[in-house]
Amino acid sequence: AVGARFKGSNKRGIVRWSTTNTVEEAVPERTFSFVTKDSATRWTYRLEPEGTGTELTESRSSAGEYPALARFFTRFLLGGVDGHTEELREGMRRTLERVKAIAEGG
Repeated sequence: AVGARFKGSNKRGIVRWSTTNTVEEAVPERTFSFVTKDSATRWTYRLEPEGTGTELTESRSSAGEYPALARFFTRFLLGGVDGHTEELREGMRRTLERVKAIAEGG
């Protein structure tokens, strides 16, 4: 439901952290998006009919510059923005593959 909050669990190497997230949009069988509090990052999942199936798109956007604590954390604990961004892209790819496998009964 819109406004619901949940915790996210993350890890990179030996570094582990949690995030607080708030659901911003939830339309069954269409879209789900949430914002991560500490980084102001919005994650969105959109489902669109595609032939006999469904296309799932995952996207990530930020509402401007990351807060100082998030910048410090990314730079010193996650190896910098470029490395973290690449890791996020790889994670997004894995997420989409896993959702596809589940959706297709695998």
